[in-house]
Amino acid sequence: MLAALALGVTLFPPAVRAQPTEPPSPAETAREADADEEEEPTLRWPRGTREVGVGEAIAAPVIVGTAFTLYLAPPSPPTDGRSLTTFDRELEESLYLENDRARTAVEWIGEIGFYGTFAYRAFDDLVMAGAVRGSWDVAWQLAVIDSISLGLVGAVTWGSQALYGRQRPEYTFCEDQRGADDPRCEGGDRTNRSLISGHLGNAVAGASLTCLHHGRMRIYENQTRGKAACVTHALMAVTVGVSRAFAGSHWPTDLLAGSALGFVAGWVVPRLLHYGWDSFGFGNGQWDETASSEASSLRVAVVPNAGRRRVGLSAIGMW
Repeated sequence: MLAALALGVTLFPPAVRAQPTEPPSPAETAREADADEEEEPTLRWPRGTREVGVGEAIAAPVIVGTAFTLYLAPPSPPTDGRSLTTFDRELEESLYLENDRARTAVEWIGEIGFYGTFAYRAFDDLVMAGAVRGSWDVAWQLAVIDSISLGLVGAVTWGSQALYGRQRPEYTFCEDQRGADDPRCEGGDRTNRSLISGHLGNAVAGASLTCLHHGRMRIYENQTRGKAACVTHALMAVTVGVSRAFAGSHWPTDLLAGSALGFVAGWVVPRLLHYGWDSFGFGNGQWDETASSEASSLRVAVVPNAGRRRVGLSAIGMW
């Protein structure tokens, strides 16, 4: 009896009448509110998702370093790795711009999209999540995830270009028209680096990362702006792919391979390591980072159903 009473007192202590105190002054209330705002970041890592671990923090610079090593000091690619299909040849011939000035302008569009991908991801991670929203922890985690994804694209792309050695369309067409000995058909180190399209791979990976991050967190504190960021980056990826085809920088299969690589690195890998495979996205209750991160699941109830001419079961779904 005494043991039960002691346990009850321990688990459910009796209420103690609070002593009357003077209400805080307006100045003290303001200071406490300011302290709460400083301690509580406006953006938090969503609950129910795996945060970046030590292994990923170590792997990110290793992957990025490998990518830059393959880019700055790659092995010399072979010169006979064309392996072109009829699909490659005929489609690229119909897209290739013969005018040098127009081709140069289109190529610059691809360059802007390529470097814009890195700039935009840095802007999202460091400026918006870190400086504007005040959550450097989230900014750091986003930066690590982006580094791994974009680093994988770079490592696979530059490794493939160095090992395979497929000649770019612009030099193939130049040799066909002017002859292989024409100095205008000599492109230097970049001549035989067509497979895989790194520009498109990075653009697709960047668009995938943008849509994933904004679909999971309210980085811009506004749902419409987050959707606009996703759509804009996706359109930029499409523009990069079209520009690389018009400029004769890659064959169609190079672009398809780059798109697949970017999708795997920017969409599959982050979901595999962090976000999971539950259905989530814009307007699915995921914009409130204080809410539960579990996606809405489909619940089905089966009930009997009887009529004058039928007997059976009915299913009622809730989601």
